[in-house]
Amino acid sequence: MNILRTLLILALGPFILSCATTPPKSVIEASEISSISPKEAQGSVLREQAILIDVREENEIKNGMAKPAQWMPLSRMNPGDAMWKEFLANTPKTKLVVSYCFAGRRAKQAAQKMKAEGYDVASMGGYSDWVNAGLPVRKPGNQH
Repeated sequence: MNILRTLLILALGPFILSCATTPPKSVIEASEISSISPKEAQGSVLREQAILIDVREENEIKNGMAKPAQWMPLSRMNPGDAMWKEFLANTPKTKLVVSYCFAGRRAKQAAQKMKAEGYDVASMGGYSDWVNAGLPVRKPGNQH
């Protein structure tokens, strides 16, 4: 009986351990999103290696957004949304897509959606990080 139990433990041990230590899929996805500082993001945008997207809602961008940012609110990142379809059609997959929001949570969610579409992504965190780094901002006006 002890030999049978030992063989069973040896055979199933790695499987049991891997199940016990594998984080849930949502944790894996979140950990796959790299972070980038505002200055690194700006440098990548200036070298035309990246695009910066502001994923906040319209009422949040009225007071300003990062100067080089495109506006693509997280709430519109849905398969049937015309704005989302147009954004994807005009965003090259050869560039890193860097997202930011108010505090960083939605930026990671947006990055996960972009990653699912086949883009290389990074999260810059929040708009205040950009402002606190002394980087240029603009009022969105009629252009988004």
